[in-house]
Amino acid sequence: MNKRLNKNLNSYKKSNTFQAIIALLGTNVFGSIIGVVGALIQARFVTPDDLGFFRQFGILSSYLFFFHLGIFHAIEKMYPYYLGQGKRDKAKQVVEIANAWMLIVCIPLCLVFLILALNSFFRGSWKSGLGWISQVVAVLSTLYGGFIKATYRSGQDFKSMAKSQIYGPFISLFALPIFWIQPYFALFIKNISPIFSIWKLYKKRPIKVKWRFNFKEWILLVKQGLPRFSASYITTTGLDAIRATLILKFLGVEQLGLWSFSWMVLSMALQVPQAITAVYIPKIISLYGESSSIIESFNLSKKAIKIGFYSLSIIIPIAVFGTIIILPKLLPMYSSAKQVIVVLLLCLPLKLIEAPINVLNAMNKLIWINISAIINSAVQIITTLLGFYYGFGLISPALGYFLGNSIRVLIVIIFILYECNQEKRGLINE
Repeated sequence: MNKRLNKNLNSYKKSNTFQAIIALLGTNVFGSIIGVVGALIQARFVTPDDLGFFRQFGILSSYLFFFHLGIFHAIEKMYPYYLGQGKRDKAKQVVEIANAWMLIVCIPLCLVFLILALNSFFRGSWKSGLGWISQVVAVLSTLYGGFIKATYRSGQDFKSMAKSQIYGPFISLFALPIFWIQPYFALFIKNISPIFSIWKLYKKRPIKVKWRFNFKEWILLVKQGLPRFSASYITTTGLDAIRATLILKFLGVEQLGLWSFSWMVLSMALQVPQAITAVYIPKIISLYGESSSIIESFNLSKKAIKIGFYSLSIIIPIAVFGTIIILPKLLPMYSSAKQVIVVLLLCLPLKLIEAPINVLNAMNKLIWINISAIINSAVQIITTLLGFYYGFGLISPALGYFLGNSIRVLIVIIFILYECNQEKRGLINE
């Protein structure tokens, strides 16, 4: 038994997948440590009011992110799929069109935010000016950065990505001393640090393409990407924007600041499941492109879930203990957010569903991805509004997050098991 276990461990350690996970995880852990230190220092000096004020500028850009129309979601599916089929020229053409569209979207949005920033500075509102400038970085990091990351698909690519992503957290270290002098400006520096990682990812990108735009090819990409993106947008960026808007409207700027802090804690903890699923997603899609087997692809996704559960079984208890016992003493300004943080931390295992969701993605079963996403978002919004109405306050969106994601997991797993059963019975239509 021990020999078999040691053999399995050794084979894992030698595998490209394991090394890629460790590389990404190492970067994410380093980023998390800096993030935790930064969050602690930030929370000592930045009030919930200032944090909420800064966060509100991101609401508009979150809505505008929809304009990328799912192009890099098409890359995530089509690029490894074509590579799995040996169609390298087609894979490159997809990247060329995606690159052109991301530039078409990013440049005007960045100019708009720069104009808004200059207008704020001229009016003497430097805090607003910095808030708008931070959205220029948000656009570049989320849109163009998201496209660049989508081209990193192999185990070797992920190792390179891990090295590049170290720059953002490292640069954010320079913001830490500034919190003692000018907390709001330090908050701005900390939020623009990802641009350095994006620049490094751009320089080391695995596939370099020239400007080329073809309308017909772009339409094909939109047809592939928009249904996938709509599910992602509904459950992430779009939902975040709606949630922040509701908190701002019903609870005010200070409560938005408390929520932003809680979400920051969750985001740091999410780096573990995200590092694991990020490595497995292209492998799942590529495997389906080679084998057309739902069962084989689902079994591969189970490996990501298994590794994730082992990791989270250690992380969650430590994080919950720290939130309940240490947070009120260390960061009294944010102590009222501890219940919210605990509920969000308990949702971490639910995010491992991203691996099996990409089995549906590879199968082009987008209707079930979208149905699960719409129900998830609807449950979250309704739960939040009901909670606000009945006076439950900031715990409402956290409970909505838990309920919505739980239902999404249930829908996805039921449908995948149904498809696996159909494949076993030979009833899958090619």
